[in-house]
Amino acid sequence: MSEDTTGDIFQITVNSENRIGVSISDNPSLQISPKKLDGQKYLEWSRSCLLFIKARGLYDYLIEKKKRPVSDDPLLGQWEYENSLVMSWLINSMQAHIAHVFCFWILLIKFGVQKPRVIHRQEMLSEFMI
Repeated sequence: MSEDTTGDIFQITVNSENRIGVSISDNPSLQISPKKLDGQKYLEWSRSCLLFIKARGLYDYLIEKKKRPVSDDPLLGQWEYENSLVMSWLINSMQAHIAHVFCFWILLIKFGVQKPRVIHRQEMLSEFMI
């Protein structure tokens, strides 16, 4: 049994297990900080982003406590949606030159790069096509 509460900006669903979920009405292109991260005032930016993400019950994605389910788990789709939502909020709250580095860093982690190696363009593109 679930109970829906609708606000002016977004909808939160609380189910019988007291889990908070994000609805489709959350905008992935939202800038979640009053000012984009530009290399200065990191503490203000990070606190603002942290408060926003915690308010939506998605903090565990930031600290990697919410692990990616295995490929046949029915919750994989929800995990991918919520994880991508958090990353897009962060990226959209950064200046372009910082967001570019952040995106590249995410790719390096995804490929498990521990030491520098050449990653071919096709290899990177195939990750986004799946």
